[in-house]
Amino acid sequence: MRIDRGFFGWGVFFIALGAVPLAVDLGWVQADAVRELWRLWPLLLVGIGLGLLLARSQLALIGTLIISLTFGLAIGGLVSGAGAFPVVGCGSGEQAGGPSSGTLSGNATMNVDWACGGVTVRDQQGTGWQLSTTGGAETAVTASDTSVNVKSAGSFHFTSPGDRQLTVLVPGGTVLGLQVHQGFGDGTVTLSSGTLSRFETKVSFGSGHVDASGANLSGLLDLSFDFGSGDVALPLGTYSGTVRSSFGSLNMCAPASLGVRISASAGFGSSNFSPDFTEVNGAWQSSDYGTAPNRADLTVSTSFGSFNMSRCS
Repeated sequence: MRIDRGFFGWGVFFIALGAVPLAVDLGWVQADAVRELWRLWPLLLVGIGLGLLLARSQLALIGTLIISLTFGLAIGGLVSGAGAFPVVGCGSGEQAGGPSSGTLSGNATMNVDWACGGVTVRDQQGTGWQLSTTGGAETAVTASDTSVNVKSAGSFHFTSPGDRQLTVLVPGGTVLGLQVHQGFGDGTVTLSSGTLSRFETKVSFGSGHVDASGANLSGLLDLSFDFGSGDVALPLGTYSGTVRSSFGSLNMCAPASLGVRISASAGFGSSNFSPDFTEVNGAWQSSDYGTAPNRADLTVSTSFGSFNMSRCS
């Protein structure tokens, strides 16, 4: 039987890519164990070398096997939300600088765009904001009385994202439009109070943990998780929004006093709802949707992954 090397390589890659997050989800392997899978990258060179040496022999598949398996395991670690991968080109290329603290007034906005590292965003009392970094991370900040924009500065660092950390304290005493974009690392957003005019979070190639259950949202909600895992506790308030998840898993919960209506779609994925939700006219509604003081109307799309909806414990 003749084996096509191209199909063989893709087959091994997808098997490894799916096996890693499956093993983590089932508890067979701890997430910490897959955190270091990227360190297998020298095997790529070994596989390429073997492929060249054995190109005209019956053992040529060995090189393809090593390369495909290494890629699958490394990227599978990212999909599992391990959040550690060596990345060239961290940062926006902008020059570092700007204030590290200040105050916001009126209907303000705060945008955080962070790449190649971990970010933690949490609220504090009053109208002041503050940020700090560790691991040699640099920021490019522009700020006024009504807006703050924070970006990762510099570029072309060969680094592990876990070494670069940004912490942002946002004002809980100001009506705030909050946007957090996170790439190649772990992101955590914790909002225990405050009023949001808009809330947007995007996490790519890492894990995102969002607990906004203490905040009140009066505008749009926009959440996106790509190539990683997400855990979300929705904010209170009356609002609509969009939630997207691809190549990973997303667990979302609603606070007790929030009625939720979800129009869900899944392409090569699954959507699962707790018994508190029933399907009504093609959408999933919580049992208190018609009477709850707070309501959220959401569109949820899942691709190559899973979405789970429940009540927050």
